[in-house]
Amino acid sequence: MKSVALVLGCAASVMAAMFGCSREDGGPPRVPVIVTVTHNGSPVQEAHITFVPKGDGQAAYGVTGADGKTELSTLGENDGAMPGDYQVMVRKTETEGPERQFNSTETGAMPAGAEAMKSAQTRNLLPAKYSAIGTTDLQATVAADGKNEFSFDLTD
Repeated sequence: MKSVALVLGCAASVMAAMFGCSREDGGPPRVPVIVTVTHNGSPVQEAHITFVPKGDGQAAYGVTGADGKTELSTLGENDGAMPGDYQVMVRKTETEGPERQFNSTETGAMPAGAEAMKSAQTRNLLPAKYSAIGTTDLQATVAADGKNEFSFDLTD
């Protein structure tokens, strides 16, 4: 049984190497893009970055790590962005409010009481102007060749 699992695991690795990691996936050409986000000089963890193309193309996205950095993805994980001009949105939110937990044995039951009727509230942890295409002033041009590293310091 272990040998079957080993063979299947090896086959899956080979298939991933051949198909999953290749840029020859039939999609549009993409190039690596690294984005760093800071807020008033400090790295922002878990910021959601979206590169929205100004013309034709597809959006690219990423979520920053503890160092405020992310690699963009378009069609697959960390596959980069299509060359072109982009508007950039950055959002980090937090949801506050009652956690709605239902007892799985009470199918169809709703929680009772005023606390249960409150809805969760979402608030921006970064300046709201960066979170919408109509208000963000962040822009980037992704080049077909060369380094595509962008840093955005969001200020209040």
